Amino acid sequence: MLRLAYTADPRATVTALVLASVNAFAVAGTGLSVRAVANSTGSGGLVLAAGIGALAYGLIAAVGRVQHNLQVDLKERVDIVLSARLFTLTSRIPTLQHLERTEFLDRLRQLRTSTETLAGACWAAAAAVSSLVSLGLSVWLLASVHPALGLLVLLAVPPLVFSRRATAILGRARDATADADRREDHLHRLGTRAEAAKELRISGSDRTVDARAGAYWDTVTAGLVRGQRRAALWKAAGWACFAVGYLAALAFVAYLVARGGAGAGDLLMVASLSGYLRAQLQDTVSGATELAEGRHTMGHLRWLERHGADARHPGTERPPDRLADGITVRGVDFTYPGTDVPVMSGVDLHLPAGAAVAVVGTNGAGKTTLVKLLTGMYEPTAGEILVDGVPLRRLDLDRWRSRVSAAFQDFSRFQVRAGHAVGIGDLPRAHDREAVASAIERADAGPVIDRLPSGVDSQLGSVFGGAELSHGQWQRLALGRAVMRRDPLLAVLDEPTAALDPQAEHDLYERFVGAGRDGRAATGAITLLVSHRFSTVRMADLIVVLSHGRVVEHGTHAELMALGGQYADLYGTQSAAYATGRDGS
Repeated sequence: MLRLAYTADPRATVTALVLASVNAFAVAGTGLSVRAVANSTGSGGLVLAAGIGALAYGLIAAVGRVQHNLQVDLKERVDIVLSARLFTLTSRIPTLQHLERTEFLDRLRQLRTSTETLAGACWAAAAAVSSLVSLGLSVWLLASVHPALGLLVLLAVPPLVFSRRATAILGRARDATADADRREDHLHRLGTRAEAAKELRISGSDRTVDARAGAYWDTVTAGLVRGQRRAALWKAAGWACFAVGYLAALAFVAYLVARGGAGAGDLLMVASLSGYLRAQLQDTVSGATELAEGRHTMGHLRWLERHGADARHPGTERPPDRLADGITVRGVDFTYPGTDVPVMSGVDLHLPAGAAVAVVGTNGAGKTTLVKLLTGMYEPTAGEILVDGVPLRRLDLDRWRSRVSAAFQDFSRFQVRAGHAVGIGDLPRAHDREAVASAIERADAGPVIDRLPSGVDSQLGSVFGGAELSHGQWQRLALGRAVMRRDPLLAVLDEPTAALDPQAEHDLYERFVGAGRDGRAATGAITLLVSHRFSTVRMADLIVVLSHGRVVEHGTHAELMALGGQYADLYGTQSAAYATGRDGS
């Protein structure tokens, strides 16, 4: 943490450490000056002692303020660095599985709410060291009055030990309430997002969601309050021990003065240093407490770093420039994290190079999961995926994804300028206006752009005061992103046209499948279509039917209709529904 602070501002960091050292010796200076003033027999000695005391006291006041301001500034800077580091660590994990693990999400939540504590841990350590040095000097001066007074340092033991106990209790309380805290935050955010809020209000479940969020909040609050109450009792017990020892020390010195074993100056010095002794112990205990809290939080950060290192994709090979054979799925099983029910089981499938492949099936059949496996968002639980015979795990995942384009059904609404919302589909060409215009045309998103006040330069989204689009218009821009990338080896359309009417979807797929044949022949690229509308998938070269995570049929439309299996039944049912809709019966 000190290294991070030094990186953020070397001069301020060194200055804060120097000031901490100066402050450690200033306290001893005040004690010496008090004794010297009381024992002074001449005006010269009195002035010198008073001057030293004034300087020491001034240093304590001024240095403490400057040091505090520097540390607050550095803490904020390091907090920003830490937050960025957290997002970097999270985003560099190549798959998405960690974002569905409750253990990971709980630890991430703990870290995101504790970065300030972690950022201040190094200054807590510096303050603790400074206080210990100052405490050591004070004890040396006290022992010069009587060796037994040196035992006052033992008064630090109960507050330190009991404080560590209190910190452990608070840490366990935060860990125990992390899951409920995350759920409460999610539910309250759910009720304040426009997309979810309208459904909650229509269904009348907004009060139920709010009540459940409130219940989680009560659980978190009750757990933390119990922990804080227990921690406060332990801390109070520690300082009660200190108070008893402090009063006993003053009584002992008074006894020495009465017996002639010490002077009035010694009594004043002991009283003065004992007052500072409490502050020194308090700073030491506070520093140790903050350091312990930082250590607890650092444990979560180290766990995240280890998890990120363990989850790193091992592949380093480049993907082929063109596909000669295609993509083979061999014996693949997959189970989502935190569940025991397999989503895919024993899937064997070959996607030929240059083919347009349609994947169909009922909800929950495993279509989207297959897409995530092919794009490397998840790793199979068992089996492997081969790209021209090379296992996907051996390929450099970033390079593989640079040869993949995709439009997903759960697309994101990037609230940026309209042209950029399309251009980031191929980031190196995001500001290439010709490339963006071409993608907009291919996705038939021109009418969306034409309605915007400044065309492609229009700001989108209400967050930044831009234009708000309908779901279908956002979807058109998402399709534009999907066609930005030139010559992808795998182009995925995972039900990206749910907001479009059947004819618009058919025309779009026809443009992708029909017009893209020459491009696919040149690079061996595979176009993967996922759709519920069977009228659009019949144009594909190969149709794959999934059911309960297994491939149950595959072939051309004509072959599957002649087979008279599940595809034929689903196609017939959907065709009959369309026919019924047209004739009104």
